[in-house]
Amino acid sequence: WDRRVRALIVDEGRDRASVAAARALAARGWTVGSASPAPSLASRSRAISSWHRVAHSDDGEQAFLGSLCEVVDDGRFDVVFVTWESAVELVSRHRETLPFPVGYGPHDGVMCAMDKARMTLVAQECGLAVPRTASPADYGRDPFPGPAIVKPALQTEVAEKAEAFADPRRAIAHASSLERAGGRAIVQEQVEGRLIALTLVAGPRGIVSVAQQLAEKVWPHPAGVTARGVTVPVDRELLEAVERLLARLQWEGMAQLQFLQVADGRRLLIDLNPRFYGSLALAVRAGANHPDVWGRLITGRDVARVEARPGVRYQWFSRDLRASLASPRPVLETARCVRVGATAAHSLWSWSEPALAPRFLASQFARKLKRRLPSRRGSGDARATAALHGLPVAAASSRALRSRPVPPRPVRVAQRVAMKAGRLSFEDAWLAPLQELRRRQLGQAADGPPRLLVRVDEFPYYSGFDDPKFGYEASERFHLVMAEAGVPHLMSVVPQWTHEPLVPGSSGGRRLDDRDCALLERMRGDGVTLAQHGCTHRTRYTDPRRHSELCGLSPAALGQLLDEGRAKLADAGVHPRVLVPPFNRFDASQWQTLAERYAVVTGGPESVALMGFHGGPQWRGDAVYLPCYAPLYATAARVLPAVEALIEQRIATWIPVVLHTGWEIDDDFAALRRLAQRIAPYAASWDEFLADVDVSHGN
Repeated sequence: WDRRVRALIVDEGRDRASVAAARALAARGWTVGSASPAPSLASRSRAISSWHRVAHSDDGEQAFLGSLCEVVDDGRFDVVFVTWESAVELVSRHRETLPFPVGYGPHDGVMCAMDKARMTLVAQECGLAVPRTASPADYGRDPFPGPAIVKPALQTEVAEKAEAFADPRRAIAHASSLERAGGRAIVQEQVEGRLIALTLVAGPRGIVSVAQQLAEKVWPHPAGVTARGVTVPVDRELLEAVERLLARLQWEGMAQLQFLQVADGRRLLIDLNPRFYGSLALAVRAGANHPDVWGRLITGRDVARVEARPGVRYQWFSRDLRASLASPRPVLETARCVRVGATAAHSLWSWSEPALAPRFLASQFARKLKRRLPSRRGSGDARATAALHGLPVAAASSRALRSRPVPPRPVRVAQRVAMKAGRLSFEDAWLAPLQELRRRQLGQAADGPPRLLVRVDEFPYYSGFDDPKFGYEASERFHLVMAEAGVPHLMSVVPQWTHEPLVPGSSGGRRLDDRDCALLERMRGDGVTLAQHGCTHRTRYTDPRRHSELCGLSPAALGQLLDEGRAKLADAGVHPRVLVPPFNRFDASQWQTLAERYAVVTGGPESVALMGFHGGPQWRGDAVYLPCYAPLYATAARVLPAVEALIEQRIATWIPVVLHTGWEIDDDFAALRRLAQRIAPYAASWDEFLADVDVSHGN
């Protein structure tokens, strides 16, 4: 090879496919450079000879293309591979003015391939099946019978991921948000099937390098990426249909076409990626060196047609391990995961540079840990927490007030086990150190009656739509008991009555009606503060240990769901400043999204497995976290002796107590009456608490 044959891989910084492509090119004698807005994952590979800084396409096309051309000129690169769609669009559209060949066919074909709305129509015309697809308007008039996927038609218009929705109203609302952001949305039926892919490089005379692969494991399940895969013989019928599609597009360059093979044998085209893809190392290991073939085509060198041999395996180890652990047979599948890993192709791991993958995993773990740290770290959080508990600023230096990072999962699991075993408690781990600090700082003023923050879950009760026992009358009677005793409290309000809240993907229920709104108004008049309790209180997971309406949602989807719930509550005259997450479960990574919308976010025993054990109320970044644990999170009969002990201890600060409507029905609210009468003198107004929250935020 002439030394002038040089390839530049331009990525966004953390693209593992770039590593696989660099190794594939270097193995065939290419000199490979890396370019990205900041030092990238690929730049750390031994296959890369040099790294260069370029602007991102988000910085504007002139900045991106100008910096890219400078790098190409300075480095004398002959071939440039860009690895994200907005960059592909820019180099394709400006190809006539660039000092390097772009490696793609006509621009209109490139844009058609990336435009999911156009691509769906063209694929059908070429004999390829696709999932049922509709515009948001058509879907609104005639929704699919099952769950639907909402996605941007073109990632270059709005860079959002596809989201799944069981409720057509939520799907349409999300589609509207994409369109308000400047994009076009499409809605597709959500189908289940085996993920297969046909990967290829095409030149002026057709396909010259091809591989077909089958995903044996995907993660996240069921709509994730290939975690474990294997090459299979190329399906000639499928290949012929793809060739018709490529001819229609006048396609030249690399393409990965993904299909779902459904139960009736159909293979539904779900995507066409015009760039390096995650499992690229599999085709290369199987003999179809797509990057090398593509580079040869671009530089006018001879190319012999190649086809990947079947039976070669690929693994994304960390995802394969997670998928195996989550399978019905975790021990067996984990053993298979380890066995496959020894001989499979990997996008990162390589015996030739064994340090790259561990270094990346370590940095990835550090990033996740950093994201879980409060945004207002250290002394800022501690000062605000000190003010919230009536302590001087000097107390902020105490370890007792510092907000802790969310611990790793093994620690969280151990904390949950310790709580259940009685070895870790709110009283010993939070209240005792807090009261010791209060006595050091305040002296005798630290002692006094506790300020109980009573929270009630929930109205409407989550199962009340389907079971009259927990319906409107039960909630009304619960309120009468609390009102007669004069107990101010927080009522977490579900924005609707929900059918089958424990069945993922179900639908049905009704909005809050005039009678419901009248009861909420009565509550407010009796000193009740109203909070938001999710949107529907419908779980996204079947396993009772994972029930959650919020977990697993992206920031955009989470914000959309919460805002939908807030809009429903606004229609009922409720404007909440407190969020009570359904099932007490939300991901630690979702904290910032929650904190942007609420002054206070609550938690419970279930939160420990996701957030770790924390005291509270305590500032965490831009909101106050207020978890509550047993025995203060229990039936009224169990809460009463715990409260008696706190009254005796004279800890004069905010202390959470959580009650549930459904837990008090069986004894006709007798235990609740006894508790309400006892705690009435100590129950604090949540409006007063929120006022103190506002004041403390300025400290």
